[in-house]
Amino acid sequence: MLDEDILYRNYSGTIEELLVDFDPSSFQYDYEENEKRNIQLTVYLTNRNMGIYKGLSEEAFLIWRDQMYTIKECNPNQEGAVQYKEIIAQHISFSCADHVQYNLVEPERVYDIWQYLNHGIEGDELGFTIEARGDFPKVSMSSVGRQSLLEYVQTAAEKFGGIFYANNKHLVIYSSAEWYAYNGIDLRYQFNTATVKLSSNTYNLKTYIKGFGATKENGTVVEAIYISPNVNKYGRRKAEPISDERFYYSANLQEYLKTQILDVPETSIDIQYTGSEPISENEQLYLVHEGLGYESMLSLKRMTFYHPYTNQPPELGFSNKLLDMVTIQRQTHRRYNNMNKRLESTRFEVQQVTGIANTALSGDVVGEVM
Repeated sequence: MLDEDILYRNYSGTIEELLVDFDPSSFQYDYEENEKRNIQLTVYLTNRNMGIYKGLSEEAFLIWRDQMYTIKECNPNQEGAVQYKEIIAQHISFSCADHVQYNLVEPERVYDIWQYLNHGIEGDELGFTIEARGDFPKVSMSSVGRQSLLEYVQTAAEKFGGIFYANNKHLVIYSSAEWYAYNGIDLRYQFNTATVKLSSNTYNLKTYIKGFGATKENGTVVEAIYISPNVNKYGRRKAEPISDERFYYSANLQEYLKTQILDVPETSIDIQYTGSEPISENEQLYLVHEGLGYESMLSLKRMTFYHPYTNQPPELGFSNKLLDMVTIQRQTHRRYNNMNKRLESTRFEVQQVTGIANTALSGDVVGEVM
């Protein structure tokens, strides 16, 4: 089976055939970390695929690169004598939303990631397995339960700080250290990238944050506050508090709070990649853009991949979330400040030269000005 091949499988699993007569230019693989993993394509009715075409419907499966995708949208169309179906299929791991844990644990308690995920998958009858790879902090939570397994997985990724990526029905949460890999691929504008789009906003800008750590033996809770130096520029903008029982000292908690606040405009980068090296979902890439003055290691957060027959380059996206983009954001901020400093320096030098020239013209200066 080739990389570009797609198999059709009916819902009961009794029929599996190679999918033919789909439009390669319509094929698209969309990935967004912890949120999306879909394929979409258009299949035309021909004499070669009449049986499969009839079976293409919601909840049938497509298999691509050894991964199963459940058809969630199947829209039949006809233009003249031409019939076709527009299909969107979701990775089968997202069907863990069909398992719900109805039991509720009300009291607040501290969970490690295994305890939390095991509570979510308890009683599963859909054939899912679950695993956590890497080191994760413990997190205090209350009212755990009465939600789907997918919500457990996505909440675990958010609360414990991980990446959800499954091998079919085997659900895995990776720590950042376990997931990301730098394979020596550098992105350079006009060398292996066609376009670099950078955008920024201040929707999530904050300058003040309070954190709560562990509870000491005497019953007091460790607390810390971090106030950004940019409070002078943007004013006091309070972030939601953070609780993390790993911290027993205020100084350590305060250092952690610095990494949890975005005190400069939020930035995202989208790149069209034209290189020949394959890019995977866990890729780290080193971006160098001399014109914009950027040089930083970035972690891939979203990608759109097209069918190999089209020779269309993939589109790569790098998160506009704090931990992934803070280096780029601060570089943007520094460039802006440095530009202003250079302008001020230029104005000062011009004023000096103008002053010297005026003095010389008035006859107050005798001799040469070097």
